[in-house]
Amino acid sequence: MRHLRILAAVLLLTMCGLSAKAQFVKFSFGIEGGGYGTYINSEPQLYPPFGYGGYGGANFELRLGRVIGLYVEGIYSYQTGSHTLMDNNEIPVTLTRQYFHIPVALHLWMGRGAIFEVGFQQSILMNSQYDEDGLILNPDEGALKYYTSVVAGFKFNMGRVVYLNLRGTYGLSPSYVVRGEGFPTISASVGLGFRLYTYRKSAFK
Repeated sequence: MRHLRILAAVLLLTMCGLSAKAQFVKFSFGIEGGGYGTYINSEPQLYPPFGYGGYGGANFELRLGRVIGLYVEGIYSYQTGSHTLMDNNEIPVTLTRQYFHIPVALHLWMGRGAIFEVGFQQSILMNSQYDEDGLILNPDEGALKYYTSVVAGFKFNMGRVVYLNLRGTYGLSPSYVVRGEGFPTISASVGLGFRLYTYRKSAFK
């Protein structure tokens, strides 16, 4: 949470400074959803380290002039995966987790067609389950309540309303503990978004 608060404060100060010089201010509210894949760097304890699922959420996008913008989103994600826990024996397990993610990112507009984004994401565990051959633990004691990631990606505008979002995250703190050792999560997502409401105000009016 500390990383997210620092980033939000820096971005807010930057936006305030740039807003005075912007030719126009534009903001929009929208929704987004898509597919979600994860990689927990926990080999050889947990193999294969991949998970899959989906996500959906609502977002706020602020654009100050032609280049700079700010993006904030609230995302719910569901992810699951079948793994082998490498102990004295090979134990088949199924891990399921649900998160609420809050990415805060700086937007760099590359003309009208594409946007590059970079920032931080705070993830909050909502629910988790560990299934070992019918032995179910809910919540999963290995799933950590909070973790922070760096986020980067591209948005490709398909008109004024619809856009394609390609995004990746890299964990800066552990998200899952196996045999007392914490491991970060790397994720990749592909989603489709819709700007439901957009407002623009020129600085010269």
